Amino acid sequence: MQYKRILILGSPGSGKTTLSIALNEILNYPLIHLDYYFRVSSSKNMDVSYVREKMLELVKSDTWIIEGNYLKSLDIRLMRADYIIFLDLPTKKCLKQAYQRFIQTKGKQRFDAPKGMIDYQFDNAFKKYILEFKRIYQPRLFQEAILKSNKPYTIIKNRQDINKLLKRIKDESYAKN
Repeated sequence: MQYKRILILGSPGSGKTTLSIALNEILNYPLIHLDYYFRVSSSKNMDVSYVREKMLELVKSDTWIIEGNYLKSLDIRLMRADYIIFLDLPTKKCLKQAYQRFIQTKGKQRFDAPKGMIDYQFDNAFKKYILEFKRIYQPRLFQEAILKSNKPYTIIKNRQDINKLLKRIKDESYAKN
C-alpha cells in the first residue's frame, strides 16, 4: 500500500478496532489503539496536556495504524497521517456492535483497554455518546479530518465497503511483493 500512516475514525461500535486488526494483518504496520492509552471512566477526564504529549510520541513512527477519535489530539494525528478511513455506519448498527462487544468482554480485561479497566455494565453515558455521535461529534470529526485536512480518505458505510477496502489493500500489497 502506498500509505504508511493510516488513521481510522468513527463512532464507537462502528468497527474501528476490528478494521485496524485486519489492516495490521495485511500490512504489518504498528497498531495503536487510542483507548489503550487514553480511555478513562465516564466520570473522569484525561489530562489534555498528557494526551497531546503522548500523541506526539505515538505518531513519530514512519508507519502506523491508529484507531480512535480523541478530538483533543486529532490535529496531531492529522499532521502525520497520510490516509484516513472514516467509518460512517448507522447508529443502530454501532449501538448493536458495541453492546455485542460488551457482552463478549464483560468482566474481562480487554486487550485495547488500560490495565485494570474492566467493564461490568453497558454504561448509560457510553450509550448516549453512541446515540449522539452522528449529530454532535461526527460533524466536527468529519470537518477536521476530511474537509480541512485534504488527505486521501475512504468513507465506509457498511460491511461490503469494509470488504472491498480490505481486498483492494491486500491486492495492492501482494502486487508490490
